[in-house]
Amino acid sequence: MSKSSPIKSKPFEIGLTGGIGSGKSTVARMFEILGVPVFNADLAGREVLDTDLDVKSAVVQLFGAEVYQNGKADRKAIAAVVFSDSELRNKLNGIIHPAVGRAYHHWRDRHCDLPMVMKESALVFETGIHANLDATVLVTAPVEVRIDRTTSRDGVKRADVEARMAAQLTDAEKIPLADFIIENHGSQAVIPQCLAIHQKLQDRIKLR
Repeated sequence: MSKSSPIKSKPFEIGLTGGIGSGKSTVARMFEILGVPVFNADLAGREVLDTDLDVKSAVVQLFGAEVYQNGKADRKAIAAVVFSDSELRNKLNGIIHPAVGRAYHHWRDRHCDLPMVMKESALVFETGIHANLDATVLVTAPVEVRIDRTTSRDGVKRADVEARMAAQLTDAEKIPLADFIIENHGSQAVIPQCLAIHQKLQDRIKLR
């Protein structure tokens, strides 16, 4: 009788989230410095939008072939439509999120020898994926700070940022769902908060 294959260990899975302009990508880089690999769901979403044939086919059926130019998705054109049409946005999310989820699981399995991994996503709570994670870290910042950061960073109009915010839960709605909160509004240093949370996550892992 052949021996069964050994069961791979699963790392402690942490969701990192925050609204647009909250600074979650900055926090992600800090955790990477601490040795925690980070999966960026937004970047993965862009990749599947451009490379996954099933995703591309479904997106063309939804928006038309003109949303692809030279094989690349025109994300600005798509965003201009979906952030003003919740039905289309939900349909697009229904196409992209499962593909990103599969990409994340493949990525996580490549890091099964590590104690913890982090999934950075703006929609951890909105999509319900927090229910399948071991812990969540929420990055918060005042609305006006987030708008200023995003308009300066992306060169977009205030109304565009507000439309994207309207498609996400507010910080007040997310806070009760999160295990850890990082306040990124300038009056409290972010690095000590990251260090403290990293230590608490390590303590949780020891208790598993």
